Amino acid sequence: MRNALSVFLCLVLFVTALANYTLASSIIYVNIYPPKSAQPNSINYYLKPGNDVLILFRVSAIPALGSMNSFFVTITHSGDALNYEIYNGVNNPNSPGSPIQRGGLSSPTSILFPWDSDFVNVPAGQRTKLVSPVGLRIVNTGKKAGTVSIKIGVNESVGGLVVNSKPSGASVYIDNKFIGTTPLNISGIKTGTHVVRISYQGYADRVRTVIIRPHRYEFISETLLTPANTGSLYVDSNPRGASIYLDDNYEGETPRRIDFIPVGSHTVRLSKEGYRDYVQQVWIQANQTTTISISLIVEAIRYKLSINSNPSGARVFVDGIPRGITPTYTYVTPGYHQVKLELEGYLDYEETVHITRDMLLNINLQVAEGALVVFSEPSGADVYVDDRYYGRTPITIQRIPAGRRIVTIKMPGYADWTDDVLIEPGKISQVSATLKLAGTLQVSSSPPGAKVYLDGKDIGVTPLSNSGVPEGTHNLSVELFGYKPWQGIVEILPRQTTNIFAKLEPAPIDISGLTVSPQVYKVKTPFKKDLSINFTITKPATVTVEIRDMEDRVIDVLMSNFKSSVPKLEVKWRRDISPGNYKVVVIAVDEDGNQAYREAIFRVEEESLLNWILYGIFGLLILWIISILL
Repeated sequence: MRNALSVFLCLVLFVTALANYTLASSIIYVNIYPPKSAQPNSINYYLKPGNDVLILFRVSAIPALGSMNSFFVTITHSGDALNYEIYNGVNNPNSPGSPIQRGGLSSPTSILFPWDSDFVNVPAGQRTKLVSPVGLRIVNTGKKAGTVSIKIGVNESVGGLVVNSKPSGASVYIDNKFIGTTPLNISGIKTGTHVVRISYQGYADRVRTVIIRPHRYEFISETLLTPANTGSLYVDSNPRGASIYLDDNYEGETPRRIDFIPVGSHTVRLSKEGYRDYVQQVWIQANQTTTISISLIVEAIRYKLSINSNPSGARVFVDGIPRGITPTYTYVTPGYHQVKLELEGYLDYEETVHITRDMLLNINLQVAEGALVVFSEPSGADVYVDDRYYGRTPITIQRIPAGRRIVTIKMPGYADWTDDVLIEPGKISQVSATLKLAGTLQVSSSPPGAKVYLDGKDIGVTPLSNSGVPEGTHNLSVELFGYKPWQGIVEILPRQTTNIFAKLEPAPIDISGLTVSPQVYKVKTPFKKDLSINFTITKPATVTVEIRDMEDRVIDVLMSNFKSSVPKLEVKWRRDISPGNYKVVVIAVDEDGNQAYREAIFRVEEESLLNWILYGIFGLLILWIISILL
């Protein structure tokens, strides 16, 4: 009895240990060398359903080359359902421990791994100090195989933002672009100032200005207020057209009503060229409208400040306020003012000017330049920057225009090495490339003319010969409309030729990807949109597209017996029909008489009376503006 109990306990311990012991289908190592190098800096991996890949990022701290601030990973994939997990301090790849973050993997997904600050888990909010090696596991949980592409950047000038709200599920907009819903972790945001708006139906919007710093996360946490805890403010001025700033947030021009303002004290500032700024504290009461009407005071003396630049097109800031694009002018009060010009590819220009009369500034902007140090193994490789030849490795290239540059390293017998490198003004960037021996890949097919994809990248059509393929295993796909894709794994040997012949089999007729947009089609509206129907067929066929009601009665025929020799088709339709549910029916028949059938449902609705009233008011407003202009 005692022996049986011991065996049982051992079995329990074994199963428990096995539950935490996960064998990865494949393990890929990425070595990160500060300040700017990752080897490899990009990965393409063909992932079948049920398989996974574990990427281990090993960070080497080399003081002689520079400090380690962060690395940044961008993931794209062609699968239908992928998940990811992040592990910290992975000592045993087959037992990485518990993930510090996991979730579904959309395409593209960006992840920032800060090295001199904490990694933030969302939605848990847990902060973790990263320890090398860091693991990223990607699992194909769908039914479709696909290629996962991973690009690694080191010490790039990007940061992250964590946004939380109560209640959660609020929409987040950065610089008026929808990003996602709270709780939200956003990586890869360019450094600088951004406007963040948090919006949730039935609650007042919250607007925040945030400064994104490189290599770290910023945090926003907002408790949204219901209309019961908000009021309104009506602002007018004489003269009208003054800019309104509420708590330093721009709200438009007078006259204007501002809704959903949190109850309490707020600062209102009015600003208009030629007049003194007006500042007032206002108290907002729940469910009430506070009204202020201000007569602005004419500024006694203002001088014209004209600003030109070479080249033109620079953004102008006077005392931190945007004043247009050069050539431009503005009016300022006597005294000292700070002038700043910004133009991509050029150094920022800043100057303090003393205004005692009208002034003209003619500014010559200096090209922003940096330097690039390029190493390769083996050395002696040719270096190209934006297709311009500079010499052989090792090489230091001075005075390269700032910005993103395409660096290519070539050497006979080796595969070309290419990467997107950020050249920062006044700084030295570094590239270190390990060249891979190359072989030749020759691909032919029956029938010929098929597209060839190597690791997901289009490299031409059959028959083809490519002499710059890196040694090792690669995923190869040969595709031709009307035939089943041919897929396989090829082994490229250095300085040898690999021949592949793909015999393509005819594909059965099928229809996929049928979509109807918009799902709610509006009729009896002055702003009518087309109904867009998109779908894909697997082989040349005769195609018919119809609109039917839910009892299968034909309402309209959009396409009848159309002979299509291309896979992707789009059909547009516009017509007023009775409200209700309808369906789009697509029928494809191949040359052998085989048939495929697909349908998609959409809804038809009439425009509401309220919208018609708003359209009428808008039309009258346009006519009124035209009458004033004439």
